[in-house]
Amino acid sequence: DLEKKAQVCVMKEFKAVSKTPEFLCLTKDQLIAFISSEDLSAPEEAVYESVMTWINHDTREREKEMRDLMELVRFPFMDRLFFLKNVQGNEAIRKCCQDLVTETLTYQA
Repeated sequence: DLEKKAQVCVMKEFKAVSKTPEFLCLTKDQLIAFISSEDLSAPEEAVYESVMTWINHDTREREKEMRDLMELVRFPFMDRLFFLKNVQGNEAIRKCCQDLVTETLTYQA
């Protein structure tokens, strides 16, 4: 059916889809369904950036969702320099997810 075909397309083209205005209108549950799927075809850096873009689109309402969403990003699979600059260097991430940052640094050491 059409919905299933659309989901397959999103999984294959996640990086491009995440840059569309429609992506910013996803619900938290829809975003979770995409980023937690084993079928997702995107580097973890793109997943992280898409989640941050989604949160920053409506920071006041969505910032409280950061922890739940960041637990689904597979930080240990990121490029180490990207992680250090963009994740460890992000104050909001350090505040809500310090344990994830520390765990990743240990894994990547």
